[in-house]
Amino acid sequence: MSLARDWIGAALAADLTQNQLKAFLALFHQTLCYGKEADALTDKRLSKLAGVRIDRLKTAVDTLVEKGIIDVSEHCIFNAEYRIPEDLLYANGHAFFVPSLPKIGMDFRKTEEASENRAHTTNTFTANNLTPTTTEASLSSIFEIEEELQYPETFGKPEKARAAIILDSLSPKVANDCLLLLNQAMQQGTVKAPHGYLYRLTEKARNGTLDTTGLRAPAQATEQKTENNHRHQLKTIADEINGIDSLYKLAGITLDPITATNRANLVAKYNQLAGCHP
Repeated sequence: MSLARDWIGAALAADLTQNQLKAFLALFHQTLCYGKEADALTDKRLSKLAGVRIDRLKTAVDTLVEKGIIDVSEHCIFNAEYRIPEDLLYANGHAFFVPSLPKIGMDFRKTEEASENRAHTTNTFTANNLTPTTTEASLSSIFEIEEELQYPETFGKPEKARAAIILDSLSPKVANDCLLLLNQAMQQGTVKAPHGYLYRLTEKARNGTLDTTGLRAPAQATEQKTENNHRHQLKTIADEINGIDSLYKLAGITLDPITATNRANLVAKYNQLAGCHP
């Protein structure tokens, strides 16, 4: 059950308080333990399951959402629908196994004997390939490009590891674009669950609908500003040269040595600027 392992690992890395941990375990029980990706609950019901007062429960759940441990949405009948984070579901191919439940209060697997063919078999599953493979092999490819990626400064090793799984199969450039967009959104304060937001960005990238104009706009603005400054410099120098020529032409006199040297320096500077930026 790699999804269970990953979800519990994310909770352990989040350094949860006692109330947050109780809320997480209650939601883990109501979803994964029953083979469901989501479950709708009233505040009263979740409070009873977790053993946490409702006022303290809401604070605990809000923190779980902020840390990306659980996704919450409004529900038309119950107070809320609680969902396993989409990035964890995607990383495990939306495939997980439900613990076998007893029939009529009895364990129907009690007398089952293990098959020789399955005696020492352990299967895990990667996000895009639902075939048996080894965890080490699947993770090694994920971290190959980690050094090239610009993760948010607030990401520690656990957060980077989780993000790397979400970015798996993307090219370094596209993965970096996703991280830069995540950084922008985090700086603007519009992201509560960074990994969930990153997952949605990677989905758009895979579908060819990722909008990166927000990344290109600042660079284009800087380039345009530089171009405008360059043209202004050229115009200023040209005006000075033309001013000298017009003044001495109207006076009907030749340039004195000092003015001639100054004009020559202006011409050289103009040619240099024009040559380095065609």
